[in-house]
Amino acid sequence: MAILWSAGDWISRTRLHGWAKSDPELEKRKGGKHRGKDYNHSSYNDLIITGLVGLRPRADDVVEMNPLLPANIWDYFCLDNVRFHGRILTIIWDKSGEKYGRGKGLIVLANGEQIAHAKSLTRVSRTL
Repeated sequence: MAILWSAGDWISRTRLHGWAKSDPELEKRKGGKHRGKDYNHSSYNDLIITGLVGLRPRADDVVEMNPLLPANIWDYFCLDNVRFHGRILTIIWDKSGEKYGRGKGLIVLANGEQIAHAKSLTRVSRTL
């Protein structure tokens, strides 16, 4: 994995400033002085998937969900097309059951088949 920042500084921005000193035209072609200011590091997705939604990586064939999102915050969410041990997972939270048409609660699908369900945002785990 490449290191994208060091000591709180984005490497791409540092390189851009270096180019500005040697070739101002190159700096403009490469994105200008504010390159990276709106960039979310790729690990941001990991925080959403493993924290908020709660899919916990495991070495075995157990799908473990432990969402950190309080039930009264979001009425629904769907995390779709997550590759997990050779299968495609879909994780749905639908408080009312009306958004996705799969019923109320937390639903986990593997390759389109329901493998887990809970009425609330709570920990669930199932072997694939």
